[in-house]
Amino acid sequence: MQKRKVLLLYPMVLQAKAMIRFGLSLSYYALKPDIRVIAPWKIPEFYKNYPGRSELLDYAKKFGIPVKATKESPWSSDENLMHISFESGMLEDPWQAPLQEMFELSNSPQQALADPQEILIEFKNGSPTTIDGKKYSPAKLLRQLNEVGENMELAE
Repeated sequence: MQKRKVLLLYPMVLQAKAMIRFGLSLSYYALKPDIRVIAPWKIPEFYKNYPGRSELLDYAKKFGIPVKATKESPWSSDENLMHISFESGMLEDPWQAPLQEMFELSNSPQQALADPQEILIEFKNGSPTTIDGKKYSPAKLLRQLNEVGENMELAE
């Protein structure tokens, strides 16, 4: 009988929270108890040879692994049903506006309107609470943001 090996990889940087990494591994084991999870960021030979994005991009290019990031645009992106999140470099500063090419699910405000609008969303304990200083319940805040987006013609 021939055995097949299954390799599960999930993108996660060394700095990612250990709780998330641990939770993902447990999820894999729950689905298939006999699986072996390999975490490259725990293997010294791996993270010594590939200490940063530049080295990982070189590796991907060498072995024909398709990735969206480039050395000129080194951010990573994680897409789900609600949005795409980007991280790396200049994007670690929350006051840094995203670049034009990052708008994949919508138009940038500069493309959508002749007179772009900037809004300030405040968070408390990780949850949005106000828009431009005005408090909203979670449902009303989401509704208000959708109205702002519709008025700005953000949807493609």
